[in-house]
Amino acid sequence: IEIPENVDTNQYTFKMLRKNKIEGILSCKERMEDGKSYLYVDIGNKKSIIQEYEEKELQLEDMIVIFQKLILILEELRKYLLGESMVVMNPGYIFKDIETDDLYVLLLPWETKNRNFRDLAEFFLEKINHKDENGVNAAYLFYRQQNQPQFSVYQFLSILEKESILKRQKTKNTVTVQTRNADVLEETEKNKNQ
Repeated sequence: IEIPENVDTNQYTFKMLRKNKIEGILSCKERMEDGKSYLYVDIGNKKSIIQEYEEKELQLEDMIVIFQKLILILEELRKYLLGESMVVMNPGYIFKDIETDDLYVLLLPWETKNRNFRDLAEFFLEKINHKDENGVNAAYLFYRQQNQPQFSVYQFLSILEKESILKRQKTKNTVTVQTRNADVLEETEKNKNQ
């Protein structure tokens, strides 16, 4: 990734990336090539979440795990006094370790504008299992809320977890009703045969 010419690579954020291995942040090195500075990112044995969900649908629980892990990464950044706005919230730059399932993100130390979740929101809308009503609702809610000035990943995770609880309760109620119906049918059959 080319580092813009007007960026001072001696600034605090670059120093933090050079001197520390920050959990959840892709490791990278600066290199000069043809008089230009580049940030080389090591993805190693990781694949983007786009690749992860290339052939399978995203479930509500997957969204929850992604947000939980993103929050852990954002909290780790705070320890180093690095801003959330530096994290690229694009599914092509959010990686999952193949062996550990840990999540990694790309951090651009010169980026200071507000985070943009639009690409991630569109990815969720495209990949969510459309038979999962709670998952679809959560994906649409994220899409609508992500552009709001007061949007918070932390608050959104809370909403996702509530959707998951509702989904589990609905599934449990459906199973209970099905079990009761089966019991009634079985009792009816016994009474007929007597």
